[in-house]
Amino acid sequence: MKILDEIIVYQDDNLLILNKPSLLLSQRDGTGEVSLEDYVEEYLGNKNVKLINRLDKDTTGLIVFGKNEKTIKAMNEIFSDHDQVEKIYLVLVSGQVLEEGSVNAPIRKNFQKHKMVVAPEKSGGKKALTLYKPIEVFDDSSLLEITLKTGRTHQIRVHMSYIRHHVIGDYKYGDFKINNKYKNEFGLSTQFLHSYSLKFNCQNKQFSYLNGKTFVCDLPKNFYEIIKTKKTS
Repeated sequence: MKILDEIIVYQDDNLLILNKPSLLLSQRDGTGEVSLEDYVEEYLGNKNVKLINRLDKDTTGLIVFGKNEKTIKAMNEIFSDHDQVEKIYLVLVSGQVLEEGSVNAPIRKNFQKHKMVVAPEKSGGKKALTLYKPIEVFDDSSLLEITLKTGRTHQIRVHMSYIRHHVIGDYKYGDFKINNKYKNEFGLSTQFLHSYSLKFNCQNKQFSYLNGKTFVCDLPKNFYEIIKTKKTS
């Protein structure tokens, strides 16, 4: 299948790591819309394949599928322990971020607003820790390297909104004014959020062959062109 041949980053008997494009669901959502999960099942001829790390529809970059039950169980445990796999994202946010830092703020779902929010643990918030450092700083935005130390739904988007450095192109948690600016200037209609790197340090002996390996995928072309233009403007 051509779409998968073009985005495979790594494959062995246990795992399939892909560079997910934007505007493609990671897995089926019941609406009938075709998902990456559908493509993978057809490509491998395997209905037992399972997604390990879900990415939002707009989010691009590294996504992992397990090919068998033993791998799926082990990888779910590995990915829930952020000491066993380091997940790094490249994210363009609003405003100038001049120093590295962290956001340590619990997150829970607000069912009335249909979105995730920062909330105290006593009101149902679950621990969430995000580390960030600037890679490039522009006049109105900053390219950040973000490391997740927990894996809450929409964690990066919620935490960046919480510190008023919204993910550019995020129409759920972001800032309308700068989203509109980047849409008009660059045609950006999706969030600038890219799963860039996975580095393994597995405690499970079966997957010790992954230890020390880092899988990386570059920014999509449209993201790269935005950064290139901002650097020269």
